[in-house]
Amino acid sequence: MFPEDGIIDLQRLTYYGLALGIFNNPDCTIQEAKHRVQVAVDSLKSSFLLLPGSHKTFKMHDLVRDMAMLVTSKGNYKYWVQAGKSLSEWQPKKDLESYNKISLIENRISNLHDHELVFLHLDTFLIQDNYLVTIPDEFFRGMEKLKVLDMSNNDIFSLPQSLKQLTILRTLDLRGNKSISEISLLGELTCLEILLLRRTRITNIPEEIGQLTNLKLLDVYSCEHLSYVTPGVILKLNWLEELYVGLKEGNCNFLLELSKSLKILHLEVPGLNYIPEDVSYETLTEFLIEDTYFMDPADDYNLILRISGKSVPLTMSVMKLIQASEKLTLWYIKDLESVLADLYTKGCNKLKCIDLRRCENVRSLVNIYDLDVTQTSNELGQRGIFSQVEKIELYGMNRLELLWESPHQIISFCNLAKIIITRCNSLLELFPISVAQMLVKLRYIEISYCDSLVAVISTSDEQTSGSKTELVTQDTDVVFPLTWISLRQLPKLESFYSGHSIIKYPSLENMIVEECPSMKRWSYGDNYIPKIKFEHVGKPCSNINDYIAAQLEMNENLMIREKKHSDDTNGYHARTHNVSLRDTVQGKQKAGMAGRGALRFRDAAKKIAGT
Repeated sequence: MFPEDGIIDLQRLTYYGLALGIFNNPDCTIQEAKHRVQVAVDSLKSSFLLLPGSHKTFKMHDLVRDMAMLVTSKGNYKYWVQAGKSLSEWQPKKDLESYNKISLIENRISNLHDHELVFLHLDTFLIQDNYLVTIPDEFFRGMEKLKVLDMSNNDIFSLPQSLKQLTILRTLDLRGNKSISEISLLGELTCLEILLLRRTRITNIPEEIGQLTNLKLLDVYSCEHLSYVTPGVILKLNWLEELYVGLKEGNCNFLLELSKSLKILHLEVPGLNYIPEDVSYETLTEFLIEDTYFMDPADDYNLILRISGKSVPLTMSVMKLIQASEKLTLWYIKDLESVLADLYTKGCNKLKCIDLRRCENVRSLVNIYDLDVTQTSNELGQRGIFSQVEKIELYGMNRLELLWESPHQIISFCNLAKIIITRCNSLLELFPISVAQMLVKLRYIEISYCDSLVAVISTSDEQTSGSKTELVTQDTDVVFPLTWISLRQLPKLESFYSGHSIIKYPSLENMIVEECPSMKRWSYGDNYIPKIKFEHVGKPCSNINDYIAAQLEMNENLMIREKKHSDDTNGYHARTHNVSLRDTVQGKQKAGMAGRGALRFRDAAKKIAGT
């Protein structure tokens, strides 16, 4: 049904399947159907019958597609597929009247016939991604058996009256028709289960939509003019499982009408203060609530709250949302000096991901010096602050100096697995060694473009406030479970660890150090990295510190040779090559050098070495 080499969306396939009843269960939920489709697609991918695509999409190999069309052409169901054929018009022939499915996806069709067509057996009509502007009023009168109608991504101005004749239609996709504004007649389609109106011009959800009592999914997200949901409409949709609403203005009282059958809620509102306090989130398996459309890619978390603007309105409704969230994203919050201390003391202990972006006045991730340590410890029990956090992502936090300013005994990053920090130009270091020893699940560290960072791990329990790090000899061995370390564009970074403790990295397989010109050593103590073999110009190095020293010496020699080469060229301006260390180390199983880690310079350095 889809064009050759076309991208096929798993959700779209699920909506078609539900409408056609292919899951052999009239009570099948949308989530169950999605899971079954995903399992089937994964199985076909593993057999190389389908090609992987991006998130929740796939492609069909040309040969497999041809075979599928051949098989279906000999079955009881008749398919007429003219997808991606660059057709400028559609001339239906009489023999098409016996067909069950018609696909005209991705053509150039701008007009349809203005007389009634008779398709007694047609259950699927796909004409998305064309140039339709108008549809004749009589067009659908002879398609009473239609169950799937996809007219998405056209420029349809209004809906034809004959649409009301599709009394058993179950899936209707009108997404991307940015001129459609009147949808009242859809109330006649009482068997409808999937209604997709995203990116249309509708201004309200009218009373008639309340007649769609079989509706399982309603999508009115990214509708730029939507400002009103008629009271009582959502209350009548007792079987609604998924609701996607983007309001540009107006109240959100319709949230009080949600039934317990609702499992997924995506909501964009002009401000979180528009959300009533009495909304319950307990039955939801997924929500995405934001006060600005972020256009972020797919996320690993199901319960997401995104807040932007000058402040976080800590009203009862917002606190309730934060307490229910797995991921909290804060963008451009201006008056946020310290972020999460108050939230944790008020029961915000479900957070698994903290994502802060361009909150420029934030100096620390959390500051709880003013709290009674004993009392806070008693309230938190053995959990500790941040005990459920798996991922921290910080971007553009230009005044961030410390990750925290607080007694360490009530901070726990025991589940932290991944940390990504980018463009935090005042940050001096990440963790003191006492906290680093407790990061038993940390697998991934990525730091880039942080101009002031001196060390990733410091020696003392107090984070430094200057450019120098105190050196303290440690007697204990430290084991880090890291598998990936990436350090890029860190001009003041002197070492990964500024102390003398023995550090063991039993799982480290991938290491990238790029543009860190001040880095003289990895640490002052011994480092054990069994899965990586360090080699410099074909000769093995006994440890990572020796390797870094050898690389730095080579860089210095290369720069001297470059300067000499430049001085020898009369009248030519010396070119400046950036030859900072770039070491890419891969694990034994990934290396292509007889089981040894592969190390290489940047291409620019290689060229200079050959002059």
